[in-house]
Amino acid sequence: MAEMFDVLIIEDSKTINNILSKRLEELGLQVTQTFTLKEAEERLSQKKYDFLILDLHLPDGEGIDLLGSIQTITDTKIIVLTSTADDESLRQELFNRGILDYIIKDQNFLYSVEEVIKIFEHFLSRKKKNMIIIDDSKFVVRQVKRVLDTRNYNVDGIHTGKEGLELLEKKEYELIILDIELPDLHGLEVLKRIRDKPSLIHLPIIVLSGSNTPGLVRKILKSGANDYIKKPFVAEEFILKVDFWIDYFEQQMQLKRKTIEMQRLNERLEKIVKAEVAKNVEQEKMLLAQSRLAAMGELIAIIAHQWRQPINVISTIANNVKIWLELKEYDIEKIKENCENILRQINYLDTTMEDFRNFFMPQKEMVKTDFGKIVQKAVEILEHLLYIKDIELVIEKKSVEKLETYENELLQVVINIIKNAVDAMENKNRRKIKILIDGCKLEIADSGGGVPSKILTKIFEPYFSTKGQKGTGLGLYLSKRIVEERCNGKLEVRNEKEGAIFTIELCKS
Repeated sequence: MAEMFDVLIIEDSKTINNILSKRLEELGLQVTQTFTLKEAEERLSQKKYDFLILDLHLPDGEGIDLLGSIQTITDTKIIVLTSTADDESLRQELFNRGILDYIIKDQNFLYSVEEVIKIFEHFLSRKKKNMIIIDDSKFVVRQVKRVLDTRNYNVDGIHTGKEGLELLEKKEYELIILDIELPDLHGLEVLKRIRDKPSLIHLPIIVLSGSNTPGLVRKILKSGANDYIKKPFVAEEFILKVDFWIDYFEQQMQLKRKTIEMQRLNERLEKIVKAEVAKNVEQEKMLLAQSRLAAMGELIAIIAHQWRQPINVISTIANNVKIWLELKEYDIEKIKENCENILRQINYLDTTMEDFRNFFMPQKEMVKTDFGKIVQKAVEILEHLLYIKDIELVIEKKSVEKLETYENELLQVVINIIKNAVDAMENKNRRKIKILIDGCKLEIADSGGGVPSKILTKIFEPYFSTKGQKGTGLGLYLSKRIVEERCNGKLEVRNEKEGAIFTIELCKS
């Protein structure tokens, strides 16, 4: 849109003229420069311009002489740029005739140039705004329309309060200008009715009145008006206030729209987050189930090994008793002794099964325990595995402190780390696991050579496994989740001379 506007600069200062021309061209405007009244008249006789930047005092005449012909023949918008600062009557006359602004050239002329640029930026970036003036004086309505029409405003003039209220129901506005004295309704009553409507509660209202007594001004502002102007008003002051409240309302509406957009975005994000959380919860359940199934398969093999010896003992005793009975060479006391041995073996089987049942049963509440008890249970469960794999196990206790934690879950972590250590030492000549209990800290070290440095930071990631197709890649991932999220502790790994050291550290109970 900007490239369609033509600007004529009439300014005898070449410095200001050139700077203005360059800055306006950067905005995409078509700029024509003139330096004298004669040059300007020639240009205006040949072409119609959308904007005129006018110096009132030119080397060959007064710039104000151009205004009458320009405004009667064209719709040119005029910005006065002059050094004449003290002539208030001239300023008022120029604003009444519809100029956009009156800017004083002072010693800091660059600031004056920037003020001109702001007017163009403001004008070009703003869509045409609608406002309504409710005033019984046709002269005031005409005066308001004259000074505002050139500033890119659509102004509807209404002369009674009732008509104004009806129009406000039908059309959207950015500003209301309201006379306090109307023929049918008092302005305060109109103001009250406007503010009673939710759709109009934030719409800016400037009240016009011939009186400016403190009591009346207080009533006007208390009744919901945003500003007050005494009649007859100074055009420049009136324009400044109109521009201010229009911009304020636009900013408020933009803020409201952004707030609504943010609320909607937050609602959408909240739904997405809830869905993702639910999805992650389900995924975590699946991961835990997969890990438990993998662990269950391995531990069932351990149970089978641990049961083999007592079952063999029971089988042998049963065969011996059968032979004694067939040969009728039996001793009641000997049979009783063998039966007691069978009961001991059955009790061992039952105890083993109970240990594993507890291992697979998640805890809902924390219990008082310590790392000594947890390590003891882990070693009892893995005793046969450690035996058949020829693992040297060393347990050292510096100190033992009470912990309040989820014992079964922590037991799973310890068993998983020990089993990983056993796997890491599969092809090693020296197979040693050292467990150090130091208060609320547990260290499990092995002689498996350590974790390769390039994967040391990845071993706690889901589905990352060093065992190839034999591993699920979930054991250490879930172990870290259990320790750090469920038990509020830390699980870390580091390499030392002989192998890896896993450290579990919990808070004191």
